[in-house]
Amino acid sequence: MTRLRILCAAVLLAGCGSVAHPASHAHPRRPVARFDGCVRLGATARTIALRPRGATALTGVLMGTRSITVVLSDESDENLCSWLPFVGTLRAHGYSALLYDYVDPSEIAADARAGAAAALAVGGRRVVLMGASVGARASIKAASSHPPGVVGVISLSAERTVASDPADLIGPARKLTVPTLLISAREDPYLSGDTVALLGAVRARRKNALVVPGSDHGTALLSGSSGARVRAAVLSFLLRLG
Repeated sequence: MTRLRILCAAVLLAGCGSVAHPASHAHPRRPVARFDGCVRLGATARTIALRPRGATALTGVLMGTRSITVVLSDESDENLCSWLPFVGTLRAHGYSALLYDYVDPSEIAADARAGAAAALAVGGRRVVLMGASVGARASIKAASSHPPGVVGVISLSAERTVASDPADLIGPARKLTVPTLLISAREDPYLSGDTVALLGAVRARRKNALVVPGSDHGTALLSGSSGARVRAAVLSFLLRLG
């Protein structure tokens, strides 16, 4: 009888203990908020509204709060994740980045202009439009309309024409007056002398083209075999903007 009482008491104590002291996993940590599956939101990365005129409103991510913001426009079949390694490089050198996913490839120029306006609205002082492939075309087209605050354009693999926007990019390039940097790979299967032709059309006094070996296209230029050279050229261009 005594042994039975002792056993019951032990069970009761164990039960009481589990109620009074819940296991640590009873309160799991709040999951980290991520945008586009890879951009970790927090104190230095927050969502921001883009409201392009005549196009669908978008949500982007602003990373950093520096005076110069680089607005990054995607290439097709990519998302914000492809920019992230380079965003780290930009922030390490004192620049902010604004990233967004486009909805309609024919409206990316409007999206890029809206990105510039959003960056200025939250305290940015100057904006550089940078894009890859269709995003590079959009950056050139957006800058050709001379939006407020835009002080430079960086193009990765801009094509003169694409299926979603068959208009020749030479026309908008002729209206570019801000410093411009065009980058492409010599064996890029989507380009055929486009970079040289676009460089000739740009009216800006400060313009340059970098053509590297290989066939990398778009954001792959930043991490491919010539990635170090490409990143250095971009940073040197940004530094000269002041």
